[in-house]
Amino acid sequence: MPNITITDVQQITKVTPTSLVLGETCAAFDIVQQIGSKYERSIATDAAKGKPSHILMQGGDDTDLVVALPLANGLQYTLTGPTLVVAAQYVVSATAGKIAERADLTVGQFLTDVLKGSTAAIADIQIEETEIAEPA
Repeated sequence: MPNITITDVQQITKVTPTSLVLGETCAAFDIVQQIGSKYERSIATDAAKGKPSHILMQGGDDTDLVVALPLANGLQYTLTGPTLVVAAQYVVSATAGKIAERADLTVGQFLTDVLKGSTAAIADIQIEETEIAEPA
């Protein structure tokens, strides 16, 4: 599944960055969620890891403390790197920590919306677990 490549995130909606302890090695701009007391990459192939809560501003290894921005409904961020399609939904990818276009999910993967393109660079955060992807 092709993923969008994010190289920077700028706040439109002002939020306070959060410090998170990682439970595995993660890259900058991976999407993560809390698993126990640590944070791990979200992935569409595991229902327990399908609902992201933050996007990392820096990468790190297992047990590292890193800075992240929350992913909560109603927030807006400017994303550098991808060219978003206006009104298109983007979801948790089958590649751990990544975001993909909704149409790229395959049958049996867990469908969790993450963001919607507001403009080519502005993302409206819309976290919503919906279903398992079915054949078109």
